[in-house]
Amino acid sequence: MFRKSGKTGSAPVSLEQKKKRKKYLIVLLSVLIPLLTIAVLILGSPRRWQVPPMSRTDAVRLQQAIGKIVSSMLMEDGRMAEEANVELTQEEINALLANGLRVAQLRQTPELFYDAEWKNQALKLRVSRILFFLAVNLEAELVPAVRGGKVEVEVRSCRIGWIPLPSKLVTGELRKQLRNYEQTPEFRSIPEIVREMGIHGNGIRLKLRPQKIDLLIPLLLGMPAKN
Repeated sequence: MFRKSGKTGSAPVSLEQKKKRKKYLIVLLSVLIPLLTIAVLILGSPRRWQVPPMSRTDAVRLQQAIGKIVSSMLMEDGRMAEEANVELTQEEINALLANGLRVAQLRQTPELFYDAEWKNQALKLRVSRILFFLAVNLEAELVPAVRGGKVEVEVRSCRIGWIPLPSKLVTGELRKQLRNYEQTPEFRSIPEIVREMGIHGNGIRLKLRPQKIDLLIPLLLGMPAKN
């Protein structure tokens, strides 16, 4: 006769252990589900936003914009004026903006794409930061100004992926970041050259100090600005 062997195996899980495991699973899911939801809302398809090559129309508008600025800074005898007033239309702003972005995009990294446009009295900025096969896409509307020797920026709207961010919160954070750069020579040169800048119709109105225009040369050449 053979003896029946006793049953072997793991000990039965107690009710208390089941409750602990259930509680742990609930906590884990309560953390993971919001994180996954945020990731889905933030991450999207890469957007290869770039300024298109210059067309003939773009070249004409760029010439007009530069000509308008230069003529406003010169007096009849050819000397630099102490102060110049110039009004730029939406088309002229975009011609200058696109030309600057084309230069910047020559040094663009393959992970970052961006473009910008002046429309509806605001600067529309779009940025796509590629992460593997997905990307973080940001779209914002900014209203820049120069008053009292300071550069100001108001955020009209901002969105990361599908998530809209509170404009006041983003504006406050952006102003904090700007204060970190206020004492740099590059940043100080802006209010030195541009005495005032504000919205005018669909474009902007500038009050310039032409005799300070030499401060732009190091910035255009990628050199350190003068102290």
